[in-house]
Amino acid sequence: WEKGYPTHSYQRTVDQWWASPGHHAIMVGNYNVAGGSWSVSKSGATYSVMVFVKTCSATSTGSVNNPPPTLTSRSPGWGATGVSPATSASVRFSEAVHGVSTSTFVLRDASTGTVLPATVTYDAATYRAVLRPSHWLALGHGYRVSLSSSIRDAGGASLAFTSWTFTTARVQVFSPTRLVSFGAGKHVGYRFGTNGAVLATKSYTLARASSASASRRALVTGHGGTWYLISNGIWAGYWVQASSSVVLH
Repeated sequence: WEKGYPTHSYQRTVDQWWASPGHHAIMVGNYNVAGGSWSVSKSGATYSVMVFVKTCSATSTGSVNNPPPTLTSRSPGWGATGVSPATSASVRFSEAVHGVSTSTFVLRDASTGTVLPATVTYDAATYRAVLRPSHWLALGHGYRVSLSSSIRDAGGASLAFTSWTFTTARVQVFSPTRLVSFGAGKHVGYRFGTNGAVLATKSYTLARASSASASRRALVTGHGGTWYLISNGIWAGYWVQASSSVVLH
């Protein structure tokens, strides 16, 4: 403790006193200050200071902090790869929320930013929201899921804007198999090696429209477009390329 206040002012309830710049001073007595009180007493050349500070009660009548909602789970996961093109996106919130809709929970093409048409549902009992694309996603492609800060809890606290990406698989397996229709005319089936090399072909001309079953669709290395693996009929075990005359149903 140093005897005085360097170049500071001190205000009491009734009067004021200032220390001069470059000098120290001290006043003996009792003083009230915001949040408590203090006293100064002198005994010879010794000064004693007693400080009394008010403390807050353990309970408070002030407003209680309202933490914002967060995500406790998400699917597909952040940066997931090999995701089924038939996937839905889902999230679970840490508490009940409102404002979940097709404008606040969206799926975009990661390359173009285009919002994909989808339906969105929210289960208030489980805090879970699901986004279901209107169509299968493209094979081997990136997508971005976003949730906006317009989603809020009952107290008005907003979800922090959240966004992440995932990539679909290059192959989609059908179980059960799907129907592929062929228009009349010439069609060619292919057998590919693991690196996309052509191992065999089968060409056939249909006199009229026909159909067959497909067990999967895929991207084939070195060959453009989407391909269907036919499981019965003329091209059983061969891949045929999707076109206006080869259509998956």
